[in-house]
Amino acid sequence: MLARRHSLRLDNNSIVGYTALLKEAHIALDVGLDSVFFNYPDLPETRSELALPLRVGRRIIGVLDVQSREANAFVREDIGVLEILADQIAVAIENARLFTEARNALSEARITFEKYVRQEWSKFSDLVRQSGFLYDGKQILPLTDTLQRHRLAQTGSLSIDRKSSGISMPIRLRGQTIGVLDVHPRNGSRQWTQDELAVVEAAADRAALALENARLVESAQRRAGRERAIGEISARVSAVSDRELILQTAVEELGRKIGNTEVRIEIDVEDPSLKDES
Repeated sequence: MLARRHSLRLDNNSIVGYTALLKEAHIALDVGLDSVFFNYPDLPETRSELALPLRVGRRIIGVLDVQSREANAFVREDIGVLEILADQIAVAIENARLFTEARNALSEARITFEKYVRQEWSKFSDLVRQSGFLYDGKQILPLTDTLQRHRLAQTGSLSIDRKSSGISMPIRLRGQTIGVLDVHPRNGSRQWTQDELAVVEAAADRAALALENARLVESAQRRAGRERAIGEISARVSAVSDRELILQTAVEELGRKIGNTEVRIEIDVEDPSLKDES
């Protein structure tokens, strides 16, 4: 029945449909005499049937249907016991539905947030003049090896190169890899201790948080600068009432705020009443 997606209509042609429609329990002690009994081809030996609605608040989400091969198999007292069972089943089904919805919503939110983090970090990385540095034990040098960038997408957790004994620790933020921290022994191979690995991991975590804080500060500053520029342009444009002065002020202020641009503004001076209405 499940394989062929068996279903019943919400009408008076079956006990299940009748129960769901009227939202009340129904007992058929002798299905042959019951006017709403539906002869199930899969259950031809049914003689008695008891159906109870599965309620969630005021909603009916299903029907608990119990059938027996014996006539008069149910008594009125069975309704009370089975109603408790039906209520428990309804709550369990509703909880499972809510859990699935919450899980799906959480998954969608995580995907959306990860996309947002990638976009924001892409913008932020474009503003960074130097994407990495190298400390060789004596001095700090700018990193020029572009191969590092190609490896970021493949790096998910700490890894140790067996040949060079080098450590590669991804710098991760909100599930996204935004960088990598490489540590290599200066002379020959090396056996790293758990404390040393813990220090490298902690350094990567702290770097991720510090970089995110720097990005947030930079983003807030850009947003504040943008709002300030909009406010200044609005104030200057609003300070004049002559149409030509408004246009002149708008292009001048916008050109100054953006910088290194050519700005042009014009309005439609044609009288709408003179336009061809044909």
